[in-house]
Amino acid sequence: MKALMLILLVIARYWNVNELEENLLLCYPLTKRCTGEDIFNAIQDYFCENEMDWAKCCGVCTDGGKFMSGCYKSLRGRIKIVAPHVTWSHFCIHRQSLAAKPLPDSLKEVLNQSFKL
Repeated sequence: MKALMLILLVIARYWNVNELEENLLLCYPLTKRCTGEDIFNAIQDYFCENEMDWAKCCGVCTDGGKFMSGCYKSLRGRIKIVAPHVTWSHFCIHRQSLAAKPLPDSLKEVLNQSFKL
């Protein structure tokens, strides 16, 4: 049986001068488990490595999975601890096609594979 590799994709949307931009922030394989804490730790590690501050994050959008949207041990719960001001919204998977436009071909393939799953 073929092992399934999970990929965490984090897309950032931000204002650049007077224009809203959207770019891939993080593409990270989740090799162990896929809990809210694992996802948070991957994002937190990236933030620390790149000296990014949660205070500048104003919103998070994810799917409705329990490990993403629960109140305590989920990604949402963990982010609320470090950034209580962050708002939460539900992800619409069809944004995949918009996010893929500016990506290099190799990353588009990763995004397309994750969309199929």
